[in-house]
Amino acid sequence: ISNLHRQPLYSAADIGKSKAELAVDRITHLNPMVKATAYPFFLNAHNAFLLFSSYDLILDCTDNFKTKFLINDAAYLAKKPVVRASIYQFEGQLQTYPPGRGDACLRCLWEKVPQEGCVGTCQEVGVLGTVPGFFGVLQANEAIKFFLEMPVLGPNQGLFSDRIHYAQHTITLERRENCPLCGKEPSIHALTDRHS
Repeated sequence: ISNLHRQPLYSAADIGKSKAELAVDRITHLNPMVKATAYPFFLNAHNAFLLFSSYDLILDCTDNFKTKFLINDAAYLAKKPVVRASIYQFEGQLQTYPPGRGDACLRCLWEKVPQEGCVGTCQEVGVLGTVPGFFGVLQANEAIKFFLEMPVLGPNQGLFSDRIHYAQHTITLERRENCPLCGKEPSIHALTDRHS
């Protein structure tokens, strides 16, 4: 119930029901021409590559490091583009990673998955309810531009936005030649149990 202020597909009456199945119901009710499929199970090292292989673009809307790194690695190995967003309290960041462009992947920024608890969760530190919506709109905008073959967020760019002061800027993300995933001599060649 604490998530309802930032998850407009759901209502208090939905508590305890499958979010994946509810999302499909809501989306197809809004537009019956949209084909939506529910995957009512957790993404893991055993199913991520297979799931990603069926799609043209991956949107990372997750809220924990372990899953973000799983998505990063699976998308890279499946050669799928990713539009990634992360939020924290009143701010967030956005990155579009198309394969083959030579951009920095998530492991270029952090080689290893940060320890759980190193950053407070939304439940622990709070989040302004409009911030996930704002970044969701940015992700949707990047996805639409991608499918229309319009320019997406530039190579090695990260967009940062502060929703308190409305400050927004891009930074350059540096690709590491010794990255364990996309570097010259990678050590990650497949998804393994460390991703689960």
